[in-house]
Amino acid sequence: MFKRAYWSVLFLVLLFHPFELNNVVAQDTNVEIQNVSTTVIEDSGIRFVVEMGLTELEGQTIGVTLWVFDEFGVPLHDMAGNEIGAFTSIRCCDDVQFTQNNRAVIEMLIPATALPQHPFAYKIQPFVRVWNESNEESLAFYGIQNDFTEIFFGDTLQQEMNNDDDGDGIVDGQDLCPGNIPGASRVDATGCPGELDPFFGLSFDDETHRRWYRRFWTGSCAGLLFRCLPGDPKWFDVTEEVVAGVPIEQQGLLRQRMWALGVMVGFDWARDNDIGHISTSNLREWGNLLERRDVTNPNVVLDTIALQANMKLRSWGRTVFD
Repeated sequence: MFKRAYWSVLFLVLLFHPFELNNVVAQDTNVEIQNVSTTVIEDSGIRFVVEMGLTELEGQTIGVTLWVFDEFGVPLHDMAGNEIGAFTSIRCCDDVQFTQNNRAVIEMLIPATALPQHPFAYKIQPFVRVWNESNEESLAFYGIQNDFTEIFFGDTLQQEMNNDDDGDGIVDGQDLCPGNIPGASRVDATGCPGELDPFFGLSFDDETHRRWYRRFWTGSCAGLLFRCLPGDPKWFDVTEEVVAGVPIEQQGLLRQRMWALGVMVGFDWARDNDIGHISTSNLREWGNLLERRDVTNPNVVLDTIALQANMKLRSWGRTVFD
């Protein structure tokens, strides 16, 4: 597993131009998105249905990912800091339900427990990917955006602001860092952690995987011989550099989000190249986004990288803890 120094470009100044997918339609494909609908089920969640026409796709796999955004287009996160969504895949055409007009129907449910427990305006955005299962080659990719849907769950907002959903001792109305990252500790008066053990709860493929993951965070090449360049960049230092560029009241949450992204991206990148799906070329691509200096909100960059990384992992049915 030879890791080149290209990944260093990922950790430059955290500024980029917003990434957008608006009604993307791939050419020369056999998938036609015919209808997308969502239904709010009180106290249960969001039922999501996508109908599509399928022709000549026998033996190919169709993956559908559902993301939930706020009214400003920012992905929502659950209490663990993960982006809220659901993923399912089907193999054409054995396990597909067809309607009378030969449409394939896929249904998913995002449970209410995964959504913020207060009144909010949600935007539903599905992504459909079709690929050849034998070689994982993408055949088509679509992004379809729905209208806003108003959803209300649980008690009143005021009651829930007095809760402590993440159990950190800070009531939700005063908690600037909702949710918990595994391995985070030393929570301050604003509910934000001050320390992180990025190895906490992770199961590594082998010792080499662990050592590359350590390199990602600390810059140490111990045990990696001639295949590694030590020193900068290292994710802990990059995090603090990015955090220093925002107002103090935003620093705790940004630090928590940087840590969560580092665990997800670093863990998969550090794997052997035959196993991992986040590659050096992915880091180079994201690095090009990070080099842009025309956006002043680092959270937009994190949303984009996390969205793309999550889609790569979920396309193969993977999570960081597999």
